[in-house]
Amino acid sequence: MVGLRNNTPYNWKRAEIRNGNFIQHYDSTVKGAYTAYKPFNSIHSEAVILIQTEQESFRFTPEYYDQSTEVFEGRYYFEISLDNLKTLVIKRKSF
Repeated sequence: MVGLRNNTPYNWKRAEIRNGNFIQHYDSTVKGAYTAYKPFNSIHSEAVILIQTEQESFRFTPEYYDQSTEVFEGRYYFEISLDNLKTLVIKRKSF
């Protein structure tokens, strides 16, 4: 199961995680909140993440997937924040 934590200064209208050919959509999420947890076959320490707010859209795309970080079971979330240049910063954490 995988979710997201909104650690940005924005409320999200929509969020999306892409892991290979598998895509999960998440509904609106307020600042500081967690999304619902949704099933994934597996997840790496990084994934393609898209965030849409009222003002802007953000996207994180990893340069590569580190196969040693792939997990197949458990409950994880990506903590999503922005750096000073408004670039998404993601960290996978376990719940």
